[in-house]
Amino acid sequence: MTPDLRMAVVGAPAYLATRAMPATPEDLRGHACLTYRWSDTGALYRWRFAGPGGAVDVDVISVMTANDTDMLLAAALQGAGLAFVPESFVAPYLQSGELVRMLEAWCRPFGGFYLYYPNRAYMPAPLRAFIDFFKPDLPSITTI
Repeated sequence: MTPDLRMAVVGAPAYLATRAMPATPEDLRGHACLTYRWSDTGALYRWRFAGPGGAVDVDVISVMTANDTDMLLAAALQGAGLAFVPESFVAPYLQSGELVRMLEAWCRPFGGFYLYYPNRAYMPAPLRAFIDFFKPDLPSITTI
């Protein structure tokens, strides 16, 4: 099990120098956005927020779509647009000031990753090895 995850809307100061900071998720429609596409289904990752009235999905204008969060991060750092990525993935860039976070109050935590497996006395060796291999690194899983 990983800790709860939380998404973050981020952009470079250079990008924000020429555009107004979005105050609500709907304001993102006027921004260049960097979107993630699931490689297995081809679907775009939804920009979903939690507001006072419940969930808010925003259809953003994508200037770049990728299935690699490192590529989205690189584009955001270069000022190409705003990215919607896991906050733990961009935390060092927020601390250094290379990226600016926005709409933080709208990005609520959600359940992390879980591994379900049968609890039995004689667990298959490959499953035990898989669990032992990933368990120490689970808190660092931060890609979409």
